[in-house]
Amino acid sequence: MKIILLSLILVSINPDQFEKVDQLLADRQYHDAFLLLEEIDPENEDPEAFRRKIEACIDGYLFSTGHYLFALKNLSPDEDIDELRAKEWCERDMQILNVKQRGPELMRAYPDNYKLKFAVANFYLSMQTDKGCAQCPVIDQEFMDNYENLFMDCYENNIYDYKSFYAIAISNHNKKNYKKAKEYYKKSIDLNPEYGLNYLNLAIISADEGKLDNAISYSKLAINKSRTDDLKARGNNYIALIYVEKEDNQKALEYFEMANNLVPGNTERLLNFLITSRKTGYPKEHQIRKQYFDSAPNNLNTYINLMFLYKQEISNLITFFKDQRDEYHSNTEALGFLSLMIAKSHLNLGNLDEASIEFEQAKNQLIKSWGSSQSVLKNIDDIISQLKTKNL
Repeated sequence: MKIILLSLILVSINPDQFEKVDQLLADRQYHDAFLLLEEIDPENEDPEAFRRKIEACIDGYLFSTGHYLFALKNLSPDEDIDELRAKEWCERDMQILNVKQRGPELMRAYPDNYKLKFAVANFYLSMQTDKGCAQCPVIDQEFMDNYENLFMDCYENNIYDYKSFYAIAISNHNKKNYKKAKEYYKKSIDLNPEYGLNYLNLAIISADEGKLDNAISYSKLAINKSRTDDLKARGNNYIALIYVEKEDNQKALEYFEMANNLVPGNTERLLNFLITSRKTGYPKEHQIRKQYFDSAPNNLNTYINLMFLYKQEISNLITFFKDQRDEYHSNTEALGFLSLMIAKSHLNLGNLDEASIEFEQAKNQLIKSWGSSQSVLKNIDDIISQLKTKNL
């Protein structure tokens, strides 16, 4: 380790070399900035070069694998990286930046370089919050404490922005330290009143504290401040859930509808929408059921949830499942699940012959999709055998 630190300390790069890099970063030419930085510091030994590489990667990547490989893009003035992220990655070369290893080494070598610490903390935050990253690890509280401590250290040395305050807030929010979380969400709002996630998270805290009207107000602020349909949909959905809590299902349906219109096809939101529709006899219930099914036809939980919701209308559900077969005729897994649930429904009704036929169809379709080694196929065989025994 002494040899590594000595080599780091001996590195010296002329600050003038960074002027062009900084201009490229300001112009959002992230790919070109990173390549120039690779020329300046190919071994990642200089903290000023390294923190700029981090900035280029987290601000300009379209796709990332584990936040280790980055497909970077030069952005034109009218392009939004959040809208482009994860759409063009396959057409681009990937740049390597091992922040998880090199970042701590450089921070130990340069303990007073708070701009470096700030960049590393932003990198960790990006792993948790940004889209377009495959194979990123599950973020636990220890990880969040890591970036919270780095951001707090930087704040105490007068380096901060609205996102660093937001990061400190979400770390404390996750620990249910609501007093500090609210303090830093509000600090973030003071620096950037247009960042909608602060309001949505304040809504969640308000609801947890039983202040449902405050939660609705904060959710509406999140919707009004949002630049994206996704956040607007999340805000409307959260208001809907609050109205469910308040037992005002008609209001809940209104906001579920708005959320679904903004971002159709969200499975979790559609399930809540469907549950509330069932309670109220909502005229669009069957449309919502169809949308819910279409949102995840290859997820067994979709079928299990529908079986539970319609357990008093089994014949109706059998008809619904049968109606999906033509549309999903080429999806062997969906066909297998459909036959499986039709079989279980017939079994519940005591229709053993129909159940046996459907179980056989389910088995054949699932073998096509999964192969013959899945344990569920053995379970189906056991059920079919029991049905045949009963029929004898």
